[in-house]
Amino acid sequence: PNAVPVVLFNPLNWDRSEVVSIALSSDLAQPRWQAQNAEGQSLLTQPGQDASPLLLVYVPDIPSVGYRLIWLMPAEAPLPIALPDDWVIENEHLRSRIDPSTGAIASLVHKATATETFHSCGNQLQAFKDQGQYWDAWNIAPDYQDHPLENFRLQRVDWVEYGPVRQTLRVVQTFNQSTITQDYSLAVGSPVLAVHTQVDWQETQVVLKTAFPLTVSAAEATYEIPFGAIARSTTPATSQDAAKWEVPALRWADLSDRDRGVSLLTDYKHGFDATPRQLRLTLLKAPIWPDPGCDRGLQTFSYAIYPHAHGWQQAKTVQAARSFNLPVQACLDCSTALPTPGPTSASWLNFGDTSLVLAAFKQAEDQADQYVLRAYESTGTSRPLTLGGTLPVKTVGLLNLLEQPQTEETTAIAAPWQVVSLALAPAP
Repeated sequence: PNAVPVVLFNPLNWDRSEVVSIALSSDLAQPRWQAQNAEGQSLLTQPGQDASPLLLVYVPDIPSVGYRLIWLMPAEAPLPIALPDDWVIENEHLRSRIDPSTGAIASLVHKATATETFHSCGNQLQAFKDQGQYWDAWNIAPDYQDHPLENFRLQRVDWVEYGPVRQTLRVVQTFNQSTITQDYSLAVGSPVLAVHTQVDWQETQVVLKTAFPLTVSAAEATYEIPFGAIARSTTPATSQDAAKWEVPALRWADLSDRDRGVSLLTDYKHGFDATPRQLRLTLLKAPIWPDPGCDRGLQTFSYAIYPHAHGWQQAKTVQAARSFNLPVQACLDCSTALPTPGPTSASWLNFGDTSLVLAAFKQAEDQADQYVLRAYESTGTSRPLTLGGTLPVKTVGLLNLLEQPQTEETTAIAAPWQVVSLALAPAP
């Protein structure tokens, strides 16, 4: 009688098995809860450690562009778990050890390949003087690496949470007048080590980067761009290539050889530089023109390290990065919107192949009774676009990006990197 229904919505077009954060309202903060699936089987459950009431639940097989219903059942408070004496976080995919003297990653072992990810400490925070540029807010000084700043001071390393669902270590450092708080977080079933960062940034003309010196070596690094990816040399041979020492990426960058590699996933930070054995991500600047207060103050962002076998295509880095950016959404008051009686899980839309990525699903601009589905091929291979799922629609035809009909064909083949738009109409 006291069970609480929770609807979990997956906005991405592939099935997902991962930890879901459920924000509890104040009236649900007590008692303790145990999550179950719709068949009554217990799910791994752990109380969160955020300031607001939170429940962490590992939920398998949340359908593509669809939902799964779970239940929260009142339960006794879990027994306390003794915290380990070392700074190691581990799951079935990764084992990471944090250096207690620097707060960086001393070791990150990828268990599937039995390899060490870094040849020296990973997530090394590095600061450099960055001045002398006319376009101060847009340009990084070309000689910034000649002016390193060594004012980092480790304040503490603490356990934030340690349980069967997620383990999180917090590292707090100061740099001059700034404070940098980083939470290393590893969830059950996850192949990525997340770094959630909060910075109170109070510097002037300083650029902050984080470095990942890798045991893998590659002649090219690959970066996500809109609807695709671009490979760039890590050993530039021309002055033009050398001038591209800082390059943009959307959600990920990757360094891989034929056997294994490492992807960096990011939410709000998009500037990278690379050498054959290192990726670096730019975190912050502190320009004084045109806004003398630019970048200063409190801000949060996240990135993650994803070691993998083979190349980024086989490792499905595109999917890992989008999953990192678009978590499963938990809704405690959506159950009345489900059909009764009806399925406790359903996929409204799927493509049957995860190299195709859903980019948009919208009402047509000029046809009120039609919809437009837009997807793109993300790995450089040709794929058929076949629609599955329970959404009651039928394909009308192919469109261009202006939503103009292109052909009478209703079967779409996505060429490598192609953006495909389909006109859809409601079906009986």
